[in-house]
Amino acid sequence: PSPWPTKEVECMCSASYPEVLCLGNRHMSAASIGAEIVGVGCQPVSAQTIRRTLHQIGLHGCGPRRKPLLEMMHKKARKQFAEDKQIKDMDYSNHVLWFDENKINLFGSDGVKRVWRQPGEEYKNKCVLPTVKHGGGTVVVWGCMSACQA
Repeated sequence: PSPWPTKEVECMCSASYPEVLCLGNRHMSAASIGAEIVGVGCQPVSAQTIRRTLHQIGLHGCGPRRKPLLEMMHKKARKQFAEDKQIKDMDYSNHVLWFDENKINLFGSDGVKRVWRQPGEEYKNKCVLPTVKHGGGTVVVWGCMSACQA
């Protein structure tokens, strides 16, 4: 074994290696990327340096979007359902009742709320989210339509 780094290790120690690791596994933290870099024989790098490098290439830490977990059997069932509906004739759609519902909040929103502020502005009116004791309430609207004429 040579005391000099091999071409493979030199490549892994380059500035693009954190990007390669992060793109391979989007759930890795900056600290775990740093541990991985040290594990391949490179010099230790701080988590802040890794974050800064990832920010320079346009990767930022955000909360992940949520979606239903779909197994392969679910995907096949969805595809089969769509294929079955493609071959239906127009008479079939005349016997279908299409409906939807929507929830409307009367006060505020259910989502995560954030505000930009400077130190000492915690209780300024522009930086406070008003609340009400009864929770604000919601209204659910439901509607339907059909292709057949009555």
